[in-house]
Amino acid sequence: MVKKMDVTIPQAMSLRAMGNDKGVGRVRFQTAMDNGQASLFFDAVKVGRKITLLPEFVAPEGGRIHELTISVVFDEEWQAAINAGCPNTPADYNVRKVGDQYRPSGKGTKKSRMVLVNFGPNGGSWDRAIAWAAQYPQLKRSVPRQVFAISRHKPNLHHELGFNPMYVVATTECTFEGGQRSCYAWWYGAERGACLSWVSCFTYANDWFAFLCE
Repeated sequence: MVKKMDVTIPQAMSLRAMGNDKGVGRVRFQTAMDNGQASLFFDAVKVGRKITLLPEFVAPEGGRIHELTISVVFDEEWQAAINAGCPNTPADYNVRKVGDQYRPSGKGTKKSRMVLVNFGPNGGSWDRAIAWAAQYPQLKRSVPRQVFAISRHKPNLHHELGFNPMYVVATTECTFEGGQRSCYAWWYGAERGACLSWVSCFTYANDWFAFLCE
């Protein structure tokens, strides 16, 4: 019987270097340690089995997840961002009045990986969406410019996902007329627009909540 020898420090350092080269980072590595992915890796290595990884995100029961990468102009003027992404937004809609609460979160145009979550036929809620995303350290709340950009670059997203109408909600709220509200983009037929609504109103089956994946 061959004596089992312990993993060496140089081997552990090689694994660390490989993770850094692949852009894993300490947060995602710790998440893999905590959720069992790392354990599955070593179980497979121990017996020489092909490694099968868990999905990065798990949809809520009965729901769906959709991922996409878009270009976002982080410092685009508020009205211009609405007009470019949601051209059927009337001039007097309240969504046009809250730009002062959403200062640019960066400069220039950057690629953003977005994760949309839907809670299925029975609908979800703002609180359920925030709680779902809180399971994953790499998910951050989205801002309206990102949601407007989704509409800008994905004018047929509602057809792609099979929803008409369809709503994509920015998950960073604002205060308007004494209440907590959030901006969202909508698709209906050939039209696309933006609105502002109470966070408590996002309970429908065709609501999708947007998060930024870093």
